[in-house]
Amino acid sequence: MSRRPVNPARRIGDGGSIPFVGAVQSKTRSSPLLSIGLVVLGAILLICYSYSGSGGLSSKEVMSKFEGGVSCTYEVQRAIPVLKKAYGDSMRKVLHVGPETCSVVSKLLKEEDTEAWGVEPYDLEDVDTNCKSLVRKGIVRMADIKFPLPYRTKSFSLVIVSDALDYLSPKYLNKTLPELARVSTDGVVIFSGYPGQNRAIVAELSKFGRPAKLRSSSWWIKFFLQNSLEDNEAASTKFDQASIKSSYKPACQVFHLKSEEEYQHRSVGSLNTILSPPPSSNLSIFSGKLQLYIIMSRRPVNPARRIGDGGSIPFVGAVQSKTRSSPLLSIGLVVLGAILLLCYSYSGSGGLSSKEVMSKFEGGVSCTYEVQRAIPVLKKAYGDSMRKVLHVGPETCSVVSKLLKEEDTEAWGVEPYDLEDVDTNCKSLVRKGIVRMADIKFPLPYRTKSFSLVIVSDALDYLSPKYLNKTLPELARVSTDGVVIFSGYPGQNRAKVAELSKFGRPAKLRSSSWWIRFFLQNSLEDNEAASTQFDQASIKRSYKPACQVFHLKSYQ
Repeated sequence: MSRRPVNPARRIGDGGSIPFVGAVQSKTRSSPLLSIGLVVLGAILLICYSYSGSGGLSSKEVMSKFEGGVSCTYEVQRAIPVLKKAYGDSMRKVLHVGPETCSVVSKLLKEEDTEAWGVEPYDLEDVDTNCKSLVRKGIVRMADIKFPLPYRTKSFSLVIVSDALDYLSPKYLNKTLPELARVSTDGVVIFSGYPGQNRAIVAELSKFGRPAKLRSSSWWIKFFLQNSLEDNEAASTKFDQASIKSSYKPACQVFHLKSEEEYQHRSVGSLNTILSPPPSSNLSIFSGKLQLYIIMSRRPVNPARRIGDGGSIPFVGAVQSKTRSSPLLSIGLVVLGAILLLCYSYSGSGGLSSKEVMSKFEGGVSCTYEVQRAIPVLKKAYGDSMRKVLHVGPETCSVVSKLLKEEDTEAWGVEPYDLEDVDTNCKSLVRKGIVRMADIKFPLPYRTKSFSLVIVSDALDYLSPKYLNKTLPELARVSTDGVVIFSGYPGQNRAKVAELSKFGRPAKLRSSSWWIRFFLQNSLEDNEAASTQFDQASIKRSYKPACQVFHLKSYQ
C-alpha cells in the first residue's frame, strides 16, 4: 500500500510533533489505577516528609512545624518514650509544670504504670472538657510558681518543667528551681528554648506578662552552679543514648538535675554541679493551632444502585469508567513522588554528598563531615574569626579543601593519624605544608596565636583524659579567638574494626556534662557569645548538628 504525503501542519494539529500531545489524544488510555496509586504514594510521602522528625505529632503540632513557632510543652509530649527509657521507674509519679499542662498530663496518664499531676502557672482559658475534668479532680492545679509549690517535700518521683522558666527573671528563678528540686525524689527535667527561637507572640505577652527570655546553655549552667543544683549525669547519658536509638531530636534544650536530697550534702561550687544540654540536633519547630472544618452535603443514594455501579468496591468505578484520565497526570505524579522521596531521604542531611548521606542511613557518625556541613553556620557565628582557621582531626584534607573555597578564608590542617589511600588533592596539600601529620598528644608544631580559630573533630574522642589534659590547652594556645570542638554523643555508632587499627583504641564518647567538668578543671572558659550566635545561626539555617558542639575561649 502507498499513502499520500502527510501535511506537516496537519500533523502538528494532530499533536504529532508536540511532546505528549499525541499521548493525550491517544485512543488507548492508560488505566486510572496507576494514577490513583501514584496519588496515594504521593500523599504518603508528603505525610512522611511533613512528619519527619516530629515523632508522630497531631495535626496541630505538625502545622506548628511549618509556622516556625516553638513550644517546649509539645516537645515534652514527643520525649515521653525517651524519658521512660532514661528514667525507668522514676516515671511512676510525675509532676509537670508549665503552660498547656493538661495536654502533657493527659498523655502521661495513658502510659502504663504512670501517675501524673500538673501545675498550670497561667490562666486556664478556652480549655476543653478533659482539662476541666482534670482541674475538678485536683490532678491539675493553677499555681504561681514564683511562690512555694502546694505540695509536700518528695511528693513526686520526677518533676518535668517546660516553657515556664523562660518567662521568669533570675530573681524568681532563684526561688522556683529549689522548689522544683524539693518536691522530687529522683530529679528534675527542664525543657527550655534555644536563643533565637520564635517564642514571643502578642498573645503570650498578655498571658505571661513578659516575652520569653531564651537563655544559652552556658547561662543555665552558671545559674545551676550558683544555686548548687547538680547535673544528673547518669540520667543525662541515658537520655542521650535513648534519643539516638529512637531517632529523637529535641527542638528545645533539655537539662537533667538531681533532686534536693541528692545534692544537699555537697558543697556549693563543686565541679559535680555542672550541667549541660543534650543533643541539639533537630531543630524541629512546634507552635500554633490548626482547625480543620469539613462541611459536605449530598443527596441520599440508593445502596442497591451504588453496588451496581461499583460504588462500594474501592476503585471499581474508576476501572469501569468510560472516560480515561490523561497519562500526563501519571507522569506528573511520578515526578512528584520522586521529588518527595529525595526530599525525605535528604531531610536533615544539609545537602551532603552520597557518601555522607549513606552514612546517615547506615548509622555511622563522622564529626569531620559535620564540620563541613557547619561551615556556613560557623561563618555566621564567628565572622572575621574564620579568616585563618586550623582544623585538627581525621580526614582533615576534606575540611581544609572546603574551607579554602570560602571567600576570605585561609585554612590549615593537622592529621593526627596515618594518611592512607589519599587522593591527589590531599597529597598536594601535604606537599605544600598546608596539611601536616602530627601526634596531638604532644605540643603542636605552631607558634602561640598562629590561627584566629581552631576547629577539632573526632580526634579528642580517641584520647584518654591523661592526654586530653595536654591537648586541650595546646589547642587554646595556638588560637586567638577560640576553639570549636565537635564530639560524638554517647551511644553513637563510631567504633569500627578499621578504626581500632588506625586510632589505636575505640572512640570514647562522653556526655556533655563530662566535657564541661573537664573544661572547668583545665580552666577553659565557655565562649558564651559565640555559642549563642551559633545557636541562632543554626535555627535560621535549619541546621541540626549530629554531634555535640562546644565553644571555648582562647588563652589570653
